[in-house]
Amino acid sequence: MFGITRLILNLSIGAKLGIASGLGVLLVATMVIVQIRSNAVMRGLDARMSGQQTIARDAVDTKASLRGIQIGVRDLRLASNAADIQKANDYIPTRLKSVDHFVDEMLKLSKSAENRARIEKLKTRASDYSKGAQQISAVRAEIVAAAGATDAAARIAKLNEEALRIAREVTLPIAAEIEPLANQIADFAKHGVEEQAAQAASEMATAEWESMALGIGTILLLIATSIFSFFTIARPMRALSVSMDELAGGNFAVVLPGLGRSSARSPALSRNSRSSRSRRPARRRKPRSSRTRSRRNSARPRWSSSPIPSRPPSARSSRPCHPLQANSKRPPAR
Repeated sequence: MFGITRLILNLSIGAKLGIASGLGVLLVATMVIVQIRSNAVMRGLDARMSGQQTIARDAVDTKASLRGIQIGVRDLRLASNAADIQKANDYIPTRLKSVDHFVDEMLKLSKSAENRARIEKLKTRASDYSKGAQQISAVRAEIVAAAGATDAAARIAKLNEEALRIAREVTLPIAAEIEPLANQIADFAKHGVEEQAAQAASEMATAEWESMALGIGTILLLIATSIFSFFTIARPMRALSVSMDELAGGNFAVVLPGLGRSSARSPALSRNSRSSRSRRPARRRKPRSSRTRSRRNSARPRWSSSPIPSRPPSARSSRPCHPLQANSKRPPAR
């Protein structure tokens, strides 16, 4: 643990700031990912719940269309002329087409194998009920046609018995079967809506707790980052600034804090050190002797290429015309 702490303290300032910023970015990215996941789950739940609601509504509409077929069969059994029979025959296929439409919609939306089996069975039994209605329609047409015959009463009675048999053995059992099927489909869809609503509420609560936990974690991380930056960046920089001010003032006995760390070996510190060295007072040079000056003057090259102007003999004898010429007449020092 001590080694890890020492390693963290010895990191450069840029590395410390990078770690703090990286942790903040990681938490924000986690919050975004959690939010996206929650939204995706909620969209899926909402789509399934909407599908179950549509199935329940279509089941009710299918039940109403089946009731329409039953009404058409009743009209067939009570029809006394060809017009009534034709009217009932036109009404029953329309209701059967409506049943097929709603059943197809339910099959597209249903994901449960159990409920799909009920829906398919409902479609099959509705078709069987329509076929039984066609048999009754054919019998009723014969009854209407036999009304003017000599033995009409016996024939009509026999046909009525046939119509009753078809209704008793075919249509009534099917009607008794399709009613519970439609109710089961609607109840199953309603139960599915309730389950999806409960799951959506649970998912929303989970998302709220996750968001709250991430928010608290972000706050704590920001507080920890502030404390970490204060103790590992601000305070050392302040101490280093004070020491550099003393060094610039001429106190060369000061010890710079953190010289052993990698963060202290920075270009700014090197420049400050060089500038402090450049501001040191220059050493006082010792005065040179006359012999040393004469040697330096004799070794100095003749830098002037211009001709020396001529002067009167009195002026030449009074003082030398040029310092280099005067120095050249002296014997070299040994």
